[in-house]
Amino acid sequence: LEVDEVSNVTGAIDFNGNVHVKRGVGVGSKIKAGGDVMVDGFVEACFIEAGGDIILKNGANGKGGPSLIKAEGEIKGRFFENINLEADIGIQANYCLHCDIYTKGVLDLSSRKGLLLGGKSIVEEKVNVNNMGNKLSTPTVVVVGVSERMREVGKGIQTEMKAVRGELKILENARNQFREVYPPEELNELEIYLKIENAIYTKELQMNELKEKRQAYVDRIKELMAAKVNIRNHLYEGVKFDVNGKIWKSEKKYNVTITGSANNIIVSEN
Repeated sequence: LEVDEVSNVTGAIDFNGNVHVKRGVGVGSKIKAGGDVMVDGFVEACFIEAGGDIILKNGANGKGGPSLIKAEGEIKGRFFENINLEADIGIQANYCLHCDIYTKGVLDLSSRKGLLLGGKSIVEEKVNVNNMGNKLSTPTVVVVGVSERMREVGKGIQTEMKAVRGELKILENARNQFREVYPPEELNELEIYLKIENAIYTKELQMNELKEKRQAYVDRIKELMAAKVNIRNHLYEGVKFDVNGKIWKSEKKYNVTITGSANNIIVSEN
């Protein structure tokens, strides 16, 4: 789908494919695409959601209203200011100012003018940036590796498993009670007993799926323990780092890599 522009006048877009906007996207606009979204012009405070990638050739500034740019793939733009960004694979730009960021992959601001300043960035795998913070010590929060958001996913899996175990126990107790009263040939004729057997089978399948989900979560946690932040040039004071749950408030540094061990944060010069 190709359109000239998107605004409150043109109305929202909901399209199960790729969307190309040849000019800009105005304040309060909404775009939802099953595929990729490409915008040639400037993007203001709006909502853009894509099942693929989002490419903003002229950047975005979310001042003037609520905003969210969310992609199941990557988000790429010249710059992002005062806007919320969420991407499964990664985010790439020249700079991000006062943005709230979440990505399961890599935040790449490593160009010559690359800068991360202000806001809160939650990045699961890696941050590559040229400069971070400023001389005014503007509050900036960077969370890498296992975040609270990731921990909530683990808690959710555990809660779900506990509930299924409880339901299985109740069903199995009911089945045992029937087995104590009726002989096998009669059990197979009892509709309520057959429903219990089917329910147990369904719950066992659900439990197996949850076990696989938990194992995938554990494997992902192990991967994220290797998360790191690469800062090519200046790191200023005023940046708060959370690396796998360990906290460090930055000092002025130059060309460093920040990683986390089991006990603390490691800042090493490149």
